[in-house]
Amino acid sequence: VHQEKIEATRDFIEEMNGEPLLIGVNFDHEAQALKYYLDLLLKTDIPYFGGTGLKGAAAAAAIDRWNERKLPVLMANVQSAAHGLTLQHGGSSILYYSLTYNWGDYTQFNARVDREGQKNEVTISHLISPGTVDELVLSVLNGREGNDAAFFNHLKEYRNVRRKAGKKA
Repeated sequence: VHQEKIEATRDFIEEMNGEPLLIGVNFDHEAQALKYYLDLLLKTDIPYFGGTGLKGAAAAAAIDRWNERKLPVLMANVQSAAHGLTLQHGGSSILYYSLTYNWGDYTQFNARVDREGQKNEVTISHLISPGTVDELVLSVLNGREGNDAAFFNHLKEYRNVRRKAGKKA
């Protein structure tokens, strides 16, 4: 699954034709693998901030380069980047490599780009692996509007269906 998501991300970047792309990642191990691959592919150091990525002045410098449109790709931990950042000047496309389970972080991460001063229509895309919990998380996020109880009820239902089918949840 991870290799297919990395290849899908590569294809997505190629389809962007040089337009900047903000990639949201929920898990550090995924960010590290994706960053390694993208650094080789794009022959540059793709900044990743939040989580175990860049912090402090280094993160601020990467965000400045993003807002100056000097980065083709910026990777961010969704939870770390959900509040207090201005990212609308760097690009208008977001790709979720992995989804957060937190509706508030999800909507606020989107709001870093989709806010006053954004000159283009914002596009939000998701890499979803069929037959995995990714499908459930996205469906709940799309209809959830902050209802954490609904999410956990759906997650329990998903786990029970998977167990009855003899698959690991």
